Amino acid sequence: MLAKRVVPSLGGIPLTKLRPVDLQTFYSEMRDAGLADASVRKLHNTIKASLAHAVRLQILTVNPADAVIAPRVRRTEIKVLSEDEAANMLHAAEGTVLYVPLLLAVGRGMRRGELLGLLWSDIDLDAGTATVLRTCRRPAVSSSSQRPRP
Repeated sequence: MLAKRVVPSLGGIPLTKLRPVDLQTFYSEMRDAGLADASVRKLHNTIKASLAHAVRLQILTVNPADAVIAPRVRRTEIKVLSEDEAANMLHAAEGTVLYVPLLLAVGRGMRRGELLGLLWSDIDLDAGTATVLRTCRRPAVSSSSQRPRP
């Protein structure tokens, strides 16, 4: 995210010349480009922490991100499937590779990361149990994976 969004927009500004208005404008541009408030907030938190480190190293005397108001993350109401909707979804998934993960998600309330983190050793078919011992999440994208290949 930093390599893709922050560096192209703010990378040309010397660190000692970075002002709160630069950050505020950047956040507004990101929101105007369609980036979710939660993503802009994460960018702000990362930038703020990075600039705080620059203050600790005495590269900066003040953190310009301290004066910036990051967007509030709007909470949206979660839509929960009704029993009929869940039954219809499971019926539609019968015979596909999605059936068992959906059955675990609906029947046991397992999240996607918990489902993806399951190993065969976590499942006891005789007892009919699945034990959640780990989760799986999307890895962070490194800047090297963003570069076009020759």
